[in-house]
Amino acid sequence: MRPVKTLIIIANRINRQSDEGATKATIEFVRNLPGERTLISLSEKNFSLDGIKIIHSPLMGPGMIGHFIQVVVTIYHTVRIRADKVYYFPLCFPNTFPGILYQLHAYILSKISKDFIEILYQTGEPGFLFRVFSRFKIGVTSREGSKEIKEYGLSVTYFPILHPKPQSKYAKNNLRKKYGFKEDDFVVLHVGHLQKNRGLDVLLGLSEIMPDIKIIIVLSSMKTKLQISLKRKNTYIIDSYIEDIYEIYRLADIYVFPIRDKGAALDIPLSILEAKEMSLPIIASDLSNIREALTGYPEAYFLEVGSTEEMAKTTAEYIKQIRTNKYEEDKKRSSPDILR
Repeated sequence: MRPVKTLIIIANRINRQSDEGATKATIEFVRNLPGERTLISLSEKNFSLDGIKIIHSPLMGPGMIGHFIQVVVTIYHTVRIRADKVYYFPLCFPNTFPGILYQLHAYILSKISKDFIEILYQTGEPGFLFRVFSRFKIGVTSREGSKEIKEYGLSVTYFPILHPKPQSKYAKNNLRKKYGFKEDDFVVLHVGHLQKNRGLDVLLGLSEIMPDIKIIIVLSSMKTKLQISLKRKNTYIIDSYIEDIYEIYRLADIYVFPIRDKGAALDIPLSILEAKEMSLPIIASDLSNIREALTGYPEAYFLEVGSTEEMAKTTAEYIKQIRTNKYEEDKKRSSPDILR
């Protein structure tokens, strides 16, 4: 019996605006596929997969010309390879103009594929054109997203999001020295994009309410149209590539994820999963997809989405509670057992 032949197509955004979460999730997904795998992608730095053939679509011309060339390249290879299964990753929000263009691209590819599945990392109310061009199987990474898409009569399958696991044991104090923090610093962490609705204003408000804490914000890029200054005495920005992101999670005491709507992150946010891997207390917005990601997690604290001041104040109250709990636990561990 011959191995299953799979074709994976990654659409444009992974190169033009790097999305660390979507990139990591896609790489893990591809790694875990069985059989013979071929990946079509735009040129991407730090992008290599052992045992998987990668075809880089050429970047020729700006804007629509580049998109058109990519469409032609993917159609050619889809016909040439004749894979048993095709996975398509548009990596953009479906109910937008780029999303509609990618739906048209996916629709064309679905007509020349044996078994075609489009994977959406973000869902939402699909527009009319999305529904017209989506007459094939759609894979989503949250059960909440699956319910939303099914309501519109579309064929949906659920794919749990995959993410890299920690590769080694991490010494917290050594990592703090490496990144310039003291052993007794209380470090708050946020990982993500510099974009609207990400809740960065909440983190800046928190830095003013609690000037004694240290806040690390790890950004995938500083390129943005968002007018916001992140410069604060107790705020530290990392916008360079980190080979092992779990080092940053390990040196932190708490993870904060104050987004304002579901569309500001993947349906199941990768940074939430990474923070869970390191057993960090997590303060996150009370949204249905966040609730799903934190189901059964013992140290989850939920923020009602509201004004910057309200969310920053509630976050500060949670942090005080967590610090008190941590102090009591450390005190118990260090106290001698008087019964012995």
